Amino acid sequence: MIDAAQLIQYRASEGARKVGAVANADTVHPLAAVDSVYGLALRAIAEKKGLTELASELATSEPDDYGAIREDGRLLVPIDHPVDEAYCLVSGHKEPRDWTYIGDGSVLCASGATATLQGAAQDAQAVARLAFAFVVDGAGRPWQVGHTIANDFRALTRPDGSALQPVGLGPQLQLGESSPDLRGTRRLYRAGACVAEVPFDDLAPPDLATLVSKVSDYFGHRSVRRPGAVHVLLLGGNEAVAVSGDRKSTRLNSSHSSVSRMPSSA
Repeated sequence: MIDAAQLIQYRASEGARKVGAVANADTVHPLAAVDSVYGLALRAIAEKKGLTELASELATSEPDDYGAIREDGRLLVPIDHPVDEAYCLVSGHKEPRDWTYIGDGSVLCASGATATLQGAAQDAQAVARLAFAFVVDGAGRPWQVGHTIANDFRALTRPDGSALQPVGLGPQLQLGESSPDLRGTRRLYRAGACVAEVPFDDLAPPDLATLVSKVSDYFGHRSVRRPGAVHVLLLGGNEAVAVSGDRKSTRLNSSHSSVSRMPSSA
């Protein structure tokens, strides 16, 4: 059975959505019968199976070229609502403030995709954060799907008051509910040139008790427990990288390799 602890979402060469289990930097194994991590999670909940267990069962032996997927720009964000972006809510938390709404699924950018500052924003910072993904079942119960790294863009100059800016997610979703230990590199490109390269090694993950406390507080509000919704919650943050000068697009490239394997709650 194929180890499916890390998943990507991508498009096949003919355009169909796929979910792939990451074997290594060169190879992914497509999952049969599902075309989204969201659908996989709901199926795991319905069948009362662990998410990693179900993904491993569905992973096919025929490999796809991970390098070609990246080079062709066919990577999607590793978690989304495949039908309605409005059902994917992105929120951030940073001490000492409470949770802050960032946007719906439309603010999420895939690794290697192009992001543009929104509204009249002229200057921004990209802050490294941890992103935790949840799916809410039909009874309004949230289930943690996994986690990845993120570039959280924050506008510094907003003449129109616009605060909603892109959030770039790493390519892979590490399945599991435990506090992660993620290491990797984030890169920002402009006009084809890398303008920033910052390691994630010093991004300290929250301990499990802290994570549970913050997440419990977030889902304590009934309004966010809408059945069928996806939630991407950003925590932590380290060195900010300036993105300034104009509103031209910036390409995101976040890569990571997990140093642990966590079981899934779904």
